[in-house]
Amino acid sequence: MYHGVYEGAAADAQEKKILILGESHHDLDSSITTQEVVEDYLSPENTTKQSLQFFHKIALAFGVDTGKVEEKAQLWDKVFFGNYINKSLDGPSGEGDETAQTLIAANKDRYNQDLVDFIKAHAIETVFCFSNRVFDALPNEEGHGSWTLFQDVKCGKADLWFGRGYGPDSPFCRELKVYGVPHPRYWNCAGIKPEELAQYIRPIFEDCCG
Repeated sequence: MYHGVYEGAAADAQEKKILILGESHHDLDSSITTQEVVEDYLSPENTTKQSLQFFHKIALAFGVDTGKVEEKAQLWDKVFFGNYINKSLDGPSGEGDETAQTLIAANKDRYNQDLVDFIKAHAIETVFCFSNRVFDALPNEEGHGSWTLFQDVKCGKADLWFGRGYGPDSPFCRELKVYGVPHPRYWNCAGIKPEELAQYIRPIFEDCCG
């Protein structure tokens, strides 16, 4: 997971711990941590920075549409956030976004092990994965203790909402639910509205965090 994981101020205190899982950072110097990226987004002076609007779209999908101080308290203080790919795409790393699939194919076992280790260490119970290709790369082989939670929900031809459950005999060694949605950069072209996602995400989030 890229340069650590953002930990909200109360994330580890939640009754049911949540990890929001993204795909990768973009255009970042290799010295910048994920904690710093999210804190930069939450800083009032950076609210219009285009590269950080990914986080605001996530907040909208959780049914949080308010100012930064309230958004931090209502969502980001309560969750962990990390990225699956351990490189920053584009910019300083020299990797373009189109290489994400190649990186995942070449490093999936290592990426999954990093994720497993984090989930076990923090007793995560729920993952919201904001990337189809990351969701598809997660452990799902026969005998790995995983199953489909529900039939995929469609938005036109695109998958809007999908899920997978894991049991104690899975690589995660615990009960875990992973919910998937497309990456926010595809929402406009797919006709996906955050409020459509919120009707599925918000009740689960409230059950975990109140």
